[in-house]
This record gives sequence, C-alpha cells and structure tokens, in this order.
Amino acid sequence: MSSCPICGEKTFKVYGRERKDKLCGHHAFEFMEGLIVQCEDCGKWHSVDEVCSCKIKKDNDVIVIDSNNRSRCLTCGSPTDGLLFCPHCYQKYKNKDLLFKISNGCNVQLLHEQYSGRYKTKDGHVVKSAGELEILNYLDEQNIPFTYEPQWYYGKEDNEYVEPDFCLFDYLGDRKDVYIEFFGYDNDNKEYYDRKKFKLIWYVKNEITLICFYKTDFSNIAAALKRKLNKVHIEEGKINFANKEDSLLIEEIQKGNK
Repeated sequence: MSSCPICGEKTFKVYGRERKDKLCGHHAFEFMEGLIVQCEDCGKWHSVDEVCSCKIKKDNDVIVIDSNNRSRCLTCGSPTDGLLFCPHCYQKYKNKDLLFKISNGCNVQLLHEQYSGRYKTKDGHVVKSAGELEILNYLDEQNIPFTYEPQWYYGKEDNEYVEPDFCLFDYLGDRKDVYIEFFGYDNDNKEYYDRKKFKLIWYVKNEITLICFYKTDFSNIAAALKRKLNKVHIEEGKINFANKEDSLLIEEIQKGNK
C-alpha cells in the first residue's frame, strides 16, 4: 500500500482498486472538491490559491521581487496584483506578527512562518512564543548546552525535516541527547495537530528521548522546568510528560508500529 505524497498517510482501495491519484482519503476529497491540484511540471501538490514552488523565483526560500518579477506575495511568491500578500497567505497570517529579512533591496525572506510574535531572550535571541522564551532562559540560567530548533532531515528534499524546539546534546550521557517540545496550541487546530502527530510518529519510531511542555505548565513554570528536566525523572528513548490527550495519541502510534 502506497503513501499519500502530501501527508504520508496510507492510501486505500475503493471498489477493489487502489486510488489512481494515490492520495489519502482527506486529500482525495480536497482534490475532488477542487481545493488542491497537482503541478504538471514537477508533480507536486499545492492549493489552488497558490503557485507551485517550482514556478516561483527563489533562492534558499528568498522571494526575489524586482523589475522582472513584480507584484509577488512576500511569503510564498504567488502573484498579488500589487498587494503584499496573496489571498491565501493573507488569511493565514493576518493575525500574526511576521519577521522578514530584506537584502539588496529586493530579496525578501520570511524568517519563520510559525512565529506568532517577537519574544527576545536575555541574550537577544528571538523565539516564537512566550513558552519557548521561559524554557530558553531557564536553560541559559542553568548553563545547560542546547540548540534551538535544530533541523533533523529524514528525506532528500529541502523541506523534509523534523524541527524540535530544543535539543540538549549529551544531556543523559555521551550521545544521549534529549529533545524538548513546547506544545502551545490545542489539538482542535487541525494544521497544528497534524504537524504534532507527524513529529510524535517520528519520535516514537526513532526512540527519541523527548520532554513535553504545555501551556498548563506555565501556572508554575519554575517548578515544571525543575521537575521535567530532572535527569532522574527522564525515561530514555521515550516521550516524557505527555498530557492525557497526547498520551492516547502516542499509544495509538505505538500500536501501529507493532
């Protein structure tokens, strides 16, 4: 059985035949409703409101806006008729503060599409949430070496990587790294839930040591940080301190791996 090229979920058979387009049920429905299309040139799927990435003039995710390439969306490069954002990106980002890097007067780069605001650490770094700010400041205060948002590639494409919030190298010993995720949104946000599920599948499959933090931890963040980062309480190769809802999801993932 093949995997959906968009989300990686399994495709299924209809009337004894595998779907010709090899999409999962969710994306097959979007295709039939005319919400997504497949690029005739590169074969990638994208929203009908977007231009395929292969047709956008980019260099390392930089949108180039010059005399030969005017009226482009600052975040995806789609035509905009002179506006800053295409309709799709406007709806996606209208309630967010975005960070851009502009160089040479025409090269525009969105630093991170998931940034929801400007939160500066004590040493001047910018993180994307107040929760991550608390965690990062604590790691600094405790002199715990870490990397913020490392990219762990699992495929050949540039966008095929998992990006944990933090990695604590050798935290439990030589080559025994510990990863941290701050899950700051509820699971009723489908896009966020799908991204979280994909990450959890990856962590379970690769037996990664993960520590989970949630918004509820920040009623007493100092105590939560001290407790969850106590090496005595961390189970190696497991997902630690998941809430009830995520624990049920992890159980389903583990059953599916057997």
